[in-house]
Amino acid sequence: SHQPFHWFAEFPGIFKNKAGFDVIIGNPPYINRTRINTYNYQKYVTNELANVYAPCLERSLQLLVEKARLALVLPVSFQFSDRFKLARKVVTNRLTYRWISTYGKRPSRLFEGAQQRISIIVGHAQKGNGQLFTTRFNRWIKEYRSVLFENLIYTFVPNDIEKEAGWLKLGSVKEGQILSRLLNQNFTLSSITDCAGEYKLYYKAIAYNYLSIFLDVPPAVDEHCNPIPQPKVRPICFLRPKYRNIAFALLNSKIALLWWVASGDGFNLTKAGLCNTPIPMSIETSICLTDLALEIDSSLAQTLRFAKNANKIVGNYDARLIRHLTDKVDQELLKLIGLEEHWPDLQLFSATFGKSSGREGDLRPWSYYFPDIPEPPTIRNVVS
Repeated sequence: SHQPFHWFAEFPGIFKNKAGFDVIIGNPPYINRTRINTYNYQKYVTNELANVYAPCLERSLQLLVEKARLALVLPVSFQFSDRFKLARKVVTNRLTYRWISTYGKRPSRLFEGAQQRISIIVGHAQKGNGQLFTTRFNRWIKEYRSVLFENLIYTFVPNDIEKEAGWLKLGSVKEGQILSRLLNQNFTLSSITDCAGEYKLYYKAIAYNYLSIFLDVPPAVDEHCNPIPQPKVRPICFLRPKYRNIAFALLNSKIALLWWVASGDGFNLTKAGLCNTPIPMSIETSICLTDLALEIDSSLAQTLRFAKNANKIVGNYDARLIRHLTDKVDQELLKLIGLEEHWPDLQLFSATFGKSSGREGDLRPWSYYFPDIPEPPTIRNVVS
């Protein structure tokens, strides 16, 4: 009933003369471990990880000879998720040099029919000090596909970043310098949050071109204009309104977007991810940020737009329309960490990331869907 695969029997010519392969190229199966009940694998460090691609990756590393090379196509979860931190450690221990490129699935994807955001790892097993290189989170239109790989740019990930935050996706050295300076503060947004707090901000748990962070929950209705709960909206709580307002300003910044793109999966926005955003330790004393929070809140209401999704008309704010305010937040944050000269690089990151989506979005005014019905109110959460 069992059909084990014996490498020595299948490749006798290879294993007779050496201990393994010089090159391994592959695309292991992406299967949740809980779905495998007819086959048992054991004696791997990654046995208990959530997906079978992890032990497949580990086995591939075991089959390499010294100075060999490896190239595998993996889900993006391998690169960023805490659930696969052990798999990354196994790779680091075996591959001295690692090059990781990352790819979204919209507006185009690497493999048609495969709805996966993926990372491609290329590694070299040889003696020396370990080095990690990554690309930005790549998004492209289909016409760009033929030149996608030749235009990849790998950026060295400094050891302090890799140690503190893992295999971040970096589009440039300057992006790495910004995140490194923030990480060295040893202070994150979680330091000013409190699950028992009464002051709340809200976020949409799905993001694309920008993070949707707000104090007033935008309305949502069904196709008959009946109010319905706003989908995918989550709160973050604070004990003091000052902390809530600082966080509100911060999370509407390009720096917050940079952190999410570098450390996340390019789609899901989680409380843990937001609370792990590194921030300047002196941020609590910034009067500028608290003042900007008031201005952003007042102006954000004017950007309310709607999109149709599965017979629902869902409201959201388009913070890109008030960049004249949120840009001041970024300039203040760069000032607090002594990197004001990196402002053009932060603008370039934002412009490149948004442009690569291939579209501006589908948000429209309320009157587009219901020209004869007044716009419903937001759920107010007053800024103090």
